[in-house]
Amino acid sequence: MKNYFAVKVPVFSFEKLMEGLGIPQPVGQAVTNVEDGVKVAEKIGYPVLVRPSFVLGGRAMQIVADEGQLRNYLKTAVEIDEDKPVLVDKYIFGKEVEVDAICDG
Repeated sequence: MKNYFAVKVPVFSFEKLMEGLGIPQPVGQAVTNVEDGVKVAEKIGYPVLVRPSFVLGGRAMQIVADEGQLRNYLKTAVEIDEDKPVLVDKYIFGKEVEVDAICDG
């Protein structure tokens, strides 16, 4: 078995790596305005996990259960525009993984 943790993996191939390892990923999409956020959430179903696309460690992350909570989050909790997309992902109950990594070059 190949040691994936010792291989440099470009960001764009992360989904393929996860697929190849049989690790499920939540359905989701980056959005740049409130209405697109609502459409994505309606398509994938509530609850959804929302967070700015540029944060790590859960900062400004929230689980929302319905359209009203989502609209409130997108209007008040974060800045959202073309330069600052927000990720809207299907929330997977009871599964959480956190990975910390360090590299010297």
